[in-house]
Amino acid sequence: MHDGAYSRSLVQGSSRSGNARQSDPCADRVTRNRAAVQSPVLDPDGQERSKSYPDKKLKDARAFLVKVETDKLTGDYVDSNAGKAMLREYCENWLKGQSQDESSQRTMRSKLEKQVYPFLGARSLSTIGAAIIRDWLSWMNGNNISESHKSQVFDLLSAVLSAAVDEKKIRINPCKAKGDR
Repeated sequence: MHDGAYSRSLVQGSSRSGNARQSDPCADRVTRNRAAVQSPVLDPDGQERSKSYPDKKLKDARAFLVKVETDKLTGDYVDSNAGKAMLREYCENWLKGQSQDESSQRTMRSKLEKQVYPFLGARSLSTIGAAIIRDWLSWMNGNNISESHKSQVFDLLSAVLSAAVDEKKIRINPCKAKGDR
């Protein structure tokens, strides 16, 4: 990039008449090439992110910019790349911040290794939604896990995913969806 500046063809107002629409705050940030429309934005850490749209989707590109800027202002912005971490890797890192009591670590690790990782460990955080949580609960039911143990494991996973929300890895904790558990 050129010192943070965007190389661009301004898309302001009507492309035929060249009239600029001053009321569109995103018009100067949407670029057009022969086949696509791009919406470049800076995330809260100053990293450039962009999303491409097929030609004739200028309205969608502008809506994307407005959504990202709104999310940044309200503190709801979640980088789409942040949720690519695998659940197992994230859990292992999360465990480092928990009680270092040997017995507690052993108990949490055992629950994760026996009831969470086999079904969810290889999934990226962003792919774990309420439906996947329901499938996981069903899988635990099929493995004859007691209700009290299942509840403890569910609470453990929910704590991990709440930390992921707090760290802006995912937008919502799928364990807190209504109707689950």
